[in-house]
Amino acid sequence: MPILLLAPIAAFAGAVVLVIAIVSGVSRPPTASAAARAALRHGQLITALAWIMLTLGLAVGLVLGRTVGLSPTGAVSAVLVVAGLLYVAVHAVGELNFPRPQGAIRRASLVPRSVADVAPRWLRTATWAWLGLAVAIAVAGALTSSDGRSITRSTGTAGPYPGPDYALPALVAIAVLVLAAEGALRLVARRPAVMDADPEWDLALRRLGAHRALRGGQLTAGLTVAALLFYGGIALHSVGLGGLSGGVIALAALVAGTAAVLAFVPAAAPTTEPGFAPGATGAGVASLSGATPKRHGPDFSG
Repeated sequence: MPILLLAPIAAFAGAVVLVIAIVSGVSRPPTASAAARAALRHGQLITALAWIMLTLGLAVGLVLGRTVGLSPTGAVSAVLVVAGLLYVAVHAVGELNFPRPQGAIRRASLVPRSVADVAPRWLRTATWAWLGLAVAIAVAGALTSSDGRSITRSTGTAGPYPGPDYALPALVAIAVLVLAAEGALRLVARRPAVMDADPEWDLALRRLGAHRALRGGQLTAGLTVAALLFYGGIALHSVGLGGLSGGVIALAALVAGTAAVLAFVPAAAPTTEPGFAPGATGAGVASLSGATPKRHGPDFSG
């Protein structure tokens, strides 16, 4: 019982730390010379907090899942997806609280950015691939399951099996996770440009942020798919379909390994100097003056 009480408290404490850290990180407007450093620090802080919340989500979810008596398939799927959503949510909150341009003189890019401009294609493709594979599992499970959660053959009945009772909720959860990750990427693309930063440096920083935002979501979506495949393979083996079972379990291992490797591929940080020369405005860059910060319209989203 003490462990069950400590787990939610730890999650709540992590959320409080997240809010305090984000607020303190943006409460003091950076000077023009420190804007790029503030942006880099903010991104590092958000990434660290996201991984902390993902870990807490896994720990709390596993404890609560065992407490309420969820099936192995349901518990693993729910825990992984919730942890992934926590990870993505931290990045979304971090983007919404990204340091805004301050001061009497500000510069912003006139070139609108899209998700395709900032998101690493291979990581985004993998995220959607896990959703597509979850759809295939749900269809296969619906066609072969005997009662929605098990499979029956002449040799007997075995479960848990990714039939509709298990695969459909997991599919919906993965879809929500993928859409949440897409929303976080949109925030990265549309956030205001870093003050006094070259457009190419600002784009490199956005790509770094998009890479970080996709990591945890892609990882948990892939592991959820791998869990469905693994339990399905075990059930197939139990009803005498050993050859098919081996292929399904091997696919589960491949998916899990791929998701894990992709999650820890290092993201490329900006390598050039961020600042403009004093008084310079490059192509596609506007210089804004005025003592009162102005609201950024679509053309100034960076």
